[in-house]
Amino acid sequence: MILQRIQVELPPEEERSPSPPPVYDRNGIRQNTREMRTKERQTNRRQDVIEELIKRDPRYRPPPDYRPSKKWKKIFIPEKQYPVRTAGCLT
Repeated sequence: MILQRIQVELPPEEERSPSPPPVYDRNGIRQNTREMRTKERQTNRRQDVIEELIKRDPRYRPPPDYRPSKKWKKIFIPEKQYPVRTAGCLT
């Protein structure tokens, strides 16, 4: 993947916003480091740009490592109208 070869440039420390509280996985490795958050933003932006290119130009061929992002929407079901508790994926 292309983003693995790009060096992430961070702004000076005084210009950065405060970091969120740390999140660790089962092995005690931090999951939300500044570099990881920046890389995730870049990856999401890349996905958005590729999806926009696909919409605008049907002849555009996406990169081989591109996978369409999963679409999801949160739907609230009124409990009074539908008393059965449901949790899961509606398709």
